[in-house]
Amino acid sequence: PHAADHDVTVFEFAPDTFLDDLRTVGFIADGHVFCAAPVARHGKPSKVVSFWAVGVGCCEARSNFDCGTARLPGARVAVAYDSREDVNFQHAVELAASVHNTKSVEGARFVRFVRDPRDEQLAWCSLIVL
Repeated sequence: PHAADHDVTVFEFAPDTFLDDLRTVGFIADGHVFCAAPVARHGKPSKVVSFWAVGVGCCEARSNFDCGTARLPGARVAVAYDSREDVNFQHAVELAASVHNTKSVEGARFVRFVRDPRDEQLAWCSLIVL
């Protein structure tokens, strides 16, 4: 594959954004726990979710989402890119919707909170070039 075939999108969320750990779900598949938790805004609770923080092996069944830098104070930067794990993240989101009575919007993004998005972009591009 060529780098032009793939997209790494960087999101910087508003200061009142937080990871809604109370609505974390861990979906077990292929011997791994696929984690998903809504990205939400303080004071604006919503049952409709546009962004889901995701990761593998970094949460419990219904709590303790600790993927990437999502739990660090002031974490606001995340990256989104397609991966072969997306089907399992989608299953985690569907489970979260059922368990927590939420709805994922069409085109909702799976994001990974990171300290420096440039490092993630460079790592992703080096994998594509190989």
